[in-house]
Amino acid sequence: MTETVVRMESASPRGAETRERILDAAERLFAEQGVSNTSLRQITREADVNLAAINYHFQSKEQLVSSIIRRLLDPINERRIQILDALEDTARGAPVELESLLKAFLLPIFEARDNSPRALNIPKLYGRLHSEPGEMIARFFMPVVAPVVARFTPAFRKSLPELSEQELVWQVHFTIGATIHTLAAPQTLAVLTRGESVMEGWPDLLERLVTFCAGGMRAAAAKGGRQCA
Repeated sequence: MTETVVRMESASPRGAETRERILDAAERLFAEQGVSNTSLRQITREADVNLAAINYHFQSKEQLVSSIIRRLLDPINERRIQILDALEDTARGAPVELESLLKAFLLPIFEARDNSPRALNIPKLYGRLHSEPGEMIARFFMPVVAPVVARFTPAFRKSLPELSEQELVWQVHFTIGATIHTLAAPQTLAVLTRGESVMEGWPDLLERLVTFCAGGMRAAAAKGGRQCA
């Protein structure tokens, strides 16, 4: 009987509303306490639904995680590709400036944080998804990220031809790490400055991050892409 009610509801506007409510509740909990530490029962309480509704809309916790990742990253990745396409069209075959490439990769994350009604969740959730232990996150996260990495890697390689493929991967890895830390742990800045410094608006913050990452990439390129001794 319960399953029948859930199926009827899922085909209605109310069903779509229930699905979004589950996603919103799961996203808040995942951002606050991590995926592994969040149970389906906690999500049902937060979303004010029963377990049958979650099972119907998502079948499993893994599929719910996958839906959260897609909802977060698909718009960000689409925007990244859109900006990169425009940059390459303007460059007409020439290498795109490194800082512009980094902005194309990083700007959509900051835009999502400011433009989403779920803005407070996005920085913390982004950090959680990258640091969550276990293979579940890797299994669902990597297929979403892989097309963007495949699209940006040739552009970075063209701008920094001195870098080996392996070293370029390291530089992108460091860039992602710096971005996650900046977004997910703003309290660290207050600790380092003993409370005197506050987080800047995102345009200035983005410029600082791009300058930092571009400097590291160019320093590695100046060494011919060799690993540090």
